[in-house]
Amino acid sequence: MTPKARRLVPNQKPPAYVGFGMLTPVYIMALDKLPKHNTGAIVHEVSDYVYDDAAIIACNLRQWNVSAGMIGTAVGDDLLGHDVADKLKKWGVQGKVRFTKKYKTPLEVNVSDKKGARTYFWQRSEEILSTLDTADLSLIKKSKLLYVDWYDGDTHILRAMEYAKKHNVPVFLNFEHGHQNKDLLKKYSGLVTICQAVTDAAQIGKKQLMLSVARK
Repeated sequence: MTPKARRLVPNQKPPAYVGFGMLTPVYIMALDKLPKHNTGAIVHEVSDYVYDDAAIIACNLRQWNVSAGMIGTAVGDDLLGHDVADKLKKWGVQGKVRFTKKYKTPLEVNVSDKKGARTYFWQRSEEILSTLDTADLSLIKKSKLLYVDWYDGDTHILRAMEYAKKHNVPVFLNFEHGHQNKDLLKKYSGLVTICQAVTDAAQIGKKQLMLSVARK
């Protein structure tokens, strides 16, 4: 069954930026220091936003009055899912939000301390990510840049990247530490215009350094 969809904003000029990836609401909690296991801590501030990275960029660009669109995973046909759509519409993000009754809207929780370190909890099942495979890509056609995250999986992002190449749209790949995989490097090399890679030891996953440095 095809998920029902809601167009976010009336037809406009093609967006300068199109993000492709996960759509999820997030709660961000700020505290002084992460508590020890099986204890607690005072939270000083809680804010909410729309994640993941592709959506963050779209929302931020709109607040700077840059045209932006989002092609995302389907969200649940529930309160959280409709709140995601409401926020994107409010900020003027172009595209459609698709709703499904097959699963509940995934939720992400980020905990950040005053040193900038971040601990996050997220839901990213294959069932959710697979909805990218049926998303309408037409928003990309006349845009100026497509953004994709490597961690959404090559089986899902390649379709959007190939579509962008077909229509001469530059592709920005957030590759993080994925460049260590030679097979992925070879697979993406002919499709990517801009590649953001990570060489920092903490971001690559060296445990000791990760204690004090946030992953992103």
